Amino acid sequence: AKRPVLLLLDLEGGGNKDGRDGEDEIIEVPVLSLCPSTGKELGRFHRFVRPGHWTREEWSMKKRFRAQCFNAGANAIPFPEVVDDLLNWLRELLRKEPGELRSEDFLFVTCGNWDVKSAIPRQCSNP
Repeated sequence: AKRPVLLLLDLEGGGNKDGRDGEDEIIEVPVLSLCPSTGKELGRFHRFVRPGHWTREEWSMKKRFRAQCFNAGANAIPFPEVVDDLLNWLRELLRKEPGELRSEDFLFVTCGNWDVKSAIPRQCSNP
């Protein structure tokens, strides 16, 4: 049986579950892919995530904070777009057509279970 490609995932942000203004949301998604046989790097994925709260509450936040607090030129994108980009990257990495990607083709590796058990479900409930 073919071994799955290893995907090292270390999400950033989302640690303050009681935070306001998007402090409970994921802000960065870095992934490093490794060959399961040789351990060699196969590719990297990285996106900054724009907290959904910032979009949903843009008017309120701009009223509460000075204009200097906002960066219109930032390259952060909403979490659902990050997930789409990650899936597209993974399909390219594995040379799969849309609809061919299977969970047996890859294995996410994290340090502990916080990323998968807490951060991702919370983010998906409040994109």
